[in-house]
Amino acid sequence: MASPQTTNEAQGSARSGGRLGRRLLWRVVVVALGFTVLLTALQLGLDYRQERRLLETRVDEIRRVSLPGIAQSLWTLDERQLQLHLEGITRLPGIAAAELRGSREFDPEPLHLHVGRLDVEAPLHWEMAITHRVNGEAKMLGQLQLTGTLAPLYASLADRAALLLGVQGISIMAVALALLSLFNRLVAHPLARLASDLDSLSVEQPDRPIVLARPPSQRPDELDRVAAALQQSYQRLAEAHHALERSNAALARDIAARQEAERQAAFLANHDALTGLANRRALYQRLAHEVQRAQRSGNIGALLFIDFDRFKSINDAFGHSLGDRVLVEAAKAMRSALREIDLLARWGGDEFVAILAELGNNADAAAVDAQRVAERVRCELSRPLNVDGHSLRLGGSIGITLFPTGGTDLDMLLQHADAAMYLAKESGRDAIRFYQQDLHAALLARHGLLHELREALANDGFSLVWQPLVDAEGRTQGAEALLRWISPTRGPVSPAEFIPVCEDSGLIVAVGDWVLQRVCAQAARWQRDGLLGRGRYLGLNISPRQFAQPDFVERLIAVVDDSGVDADCIAIEITEGVVLENIEQAIERILRLRARGLHVFIDDFGSGYSSLSYLKKLPVEGIKIDQSFVRDLDVDGNDAAIVEAVLAIGQRFGLKVIAEGVETPAQFEHLRRHGCRAFQGYYFGRPDGAEKLAERLRDEQLTA
Repeated sequence: MASPQTTNEAQGSARSGGRLGRRLLWRVVVVALGFTVLLTALQLGLDYRQERRLLETRVDEIRRVSLPGIAQSLWTLDERQLQLHLEGITRLPGIAAAELRGSREFDPEPLHLHVGRLDVEAPLHWEMAITHRVNGEAKMLGQLQLTGTLAPLYASLADRAALLLGVQGISIMAVALALLSLFNRLVAHPLARLASDLDSLSVEQPDRPIVLARPPSQRPDELDRVAAALQQSYQRLAEAHHALERSNAALARDIAARQEAERQAAFLANHDALTGLANRRALYQRLAHEVQRAQRSGNIGALLFIDFDRFKSINDAFGHSLGDRVLVEAAKAMRSALREIDLLARWGGDEFVAILAELGNNADAAAVDAQRVAERVRCELSRPLNVDGHSLRLGGSIGITLFPTGGTDLDMLLQHADAAMYLAKESGRDAIRFYQQDLHAALLARHGLLHELREALANDGFSLVWQPLVDAEGRTQGAEALLRWISPTRGPVSPAEFIPVCEDSGLIVAVGDWVLQRVCAQAARWQRDGLLGRGRYLGLNISPRQFAQPDFVERLIAVVDDSGVDADCIAIEITEGVVLENIEQAIERILRLRARGLHVFIDDFGSGYSSLSYLKKLPVEGIKIDQSFVRDLDVDGNDAAIVEAVLAIGQRFGLKVIAEGVETPAQFEHLRRHGCRAFQGYYFGRPDGAEKLAERLRDEQLTA
C-alpha cells in the first residue's frame, strides 16, 4: 500500500500540472526563446551590415560629390565656403566630425578647420586627399579627415531587438501556457491519477482497475495501452509475489532446518550425545591447546582420568536406561566441582577426563590444587544420586598427571592418567592417585602382553584343557573347556592375568570365537567316537562382550552346524552380569539357543546380584555355584548357608546345580548331602589335555 506522503505528493502533482508539465513548459519556453534569440540575432546582423554599407556609400558620395567643391574653395581660400561644406558633411547620418588641414606646400600658413565631435563611441575614420589641377598638374592642397560613429546604429539595433524579443516572448509564453493546459488535461492529470492508483494498489487486490482521469469521450490512445499494460504487469507481479512468498516461506523452513541440523551436527561433532559434555575429539583439541599454552607460559595443568567404581553393578541391576540417567546426573555433579575454565569430557562408558588449566608455575602447588579439585569430584561422586526414586552411590577412582612437567604427548598423558586411575582402583577404589614413573613400565608391559596375545591368536598359540564334570557317583558327565596360553617369551601365563587384558581390549570376542570353534570341533570328534551324547556334553564360558554381539546367536549356531556336532553336546556358561545388562535380550537369546538344543548355565552364581526375580524368568538349564563359596564351605558358616540356599533355590526352580571348586572329600560330602548332583574341582581331577579326558571317558564306558 502507498504511504500517505506518497499519495499526497501524487495529488499535489496532479493539481499543479505535475513536474512533467512544468519541465515540458520550461523546455518549450527555453527552446522557443532560443530560436527567437537566434532569429533576432540574424535579423540584427543583417540590419547592421545594411547600415554599415549605407555609411560607406555616404562616404563615397562625399568623396565623389563634395570633395571637388571643397578643393575649389580651398584653392580660393574661401574659408566661409569651406565651413559650410564641412557642416553639410557632418549633418549626414553616421558622420560625427569633419576636419580640414591645409598643406604647407600650398600655403605656408595652412588652414585648419574642424566641425563636429571627435570623442564619439565606436569611431570610424576616413582620410581623403584634396587636390586641384592647375595646367593639367594636380597640386596637393590638403587633407580631409572624416570621423564616423556606429552608436546610433547600435541604439537602433538595441531598440529593435527589445521589441522583437518582447513580442516573441509574449507569443511564446501564450503558446506554452496553452500547450501546458492541453498537456495537463490530456497527459499530466491522467498520469497523476495513474500514479495514485499504482501507489494504492496492493498485491492482495491485483484485480483492482487502474483508471485514467479523462473525459469519457476520450478515444483510447497510448496512455490507455500503458494503463492496461500496467494492470497486466501488476497482476503478474502479484502472482509472482505470492509465489515468492510461498518459496520464501519454504526456503525459510529449509534454512531453519538446515541451520538446526548444522548446529546439531556441529554440537555432536564435539559433544557427547548423552551427557552433552565434550567428546574425545573436543578433548584432544583442548588438551593440545592447553599443553602448547603451558609450554609457552610456564603454567602447569593437570589431567584427571575418572572412572566410576560401582556403575557396572548399577547397570546390571537396573538396566541401561537408568544407567544412562545416572551418567547424566553424575556428569552434572562432576561439572559443579570444576572451575569454569576447566573442561570435562566423556571418554567412553563410565570413564571421564577433566582438564585443569593454569594451576600456576610451581609444580608442588599445582599438584596440591589438582588434588583439591579431584577430591571435590570424588566427594560429589560419593554423595547419593537420586534417579527414578533410587538413591545410588557411585564412587570414583581418579588418576592425575601433570603437564607439561609430566610430558607433552597427548596420548601418553592420557595413558599416564589412565594408569594412575587403575592404581587408584587397585588400592581399594574411591581413591585418588598421581601418576608415577613405575606405572609407565606396567603400562608398557600391558601393551606388550596385548601384542603377544594378538600374535597368539593369529598363530594358533592358545590351547584348551578340560576339567571333568562329574555326578554324585563320580561318573563323568562331560567337561568344561579352559583356555591356556604359553607365551614364547614369558612361558605359561595365568588366565587371571591375560583374560582381563583380552576383556579390556575387546580381543576377547575373537578369542571366544576361537574357543567356540575348537570346542565344537572336539565335541564332533568325540561324538563320532561315541564318547559324548546320552547326557554328556562339553561346556565353555561366553564373555560378556561376546554375548553382547548383535549376531552372537547366529554365529554360535553356524559354528555348531558347521562342525556337525549335535547341539545337546554343547553347553555355554554366562555370568549374571551378562544377563542383568539387558535381561529381555538375554531371555530372547537363551530361548533361541535352548530351542536349538544347547545347554545354557549361569556361571559363578551368587557372586553377583543374584535375584529370584530374574532367575525365575530365565530359561536356563542350571546354575553353577561359585567356587569362592565352596572353598570355605566346611569352615565358614556363612558360605555354607549360601551354598545350601543356592541348592534349595535350584531344587525349587527345577534347575541343575553344579558346584565348582570342590577340592576335599568333606566339601563333596556336604554338597551331596544337601542335594547337589553335579561337581567340578581338583577332587575329581585337574584340568588336562584332550587325550587324558578321552581316555577317562573310554575307561568309564568299559567299566559301565
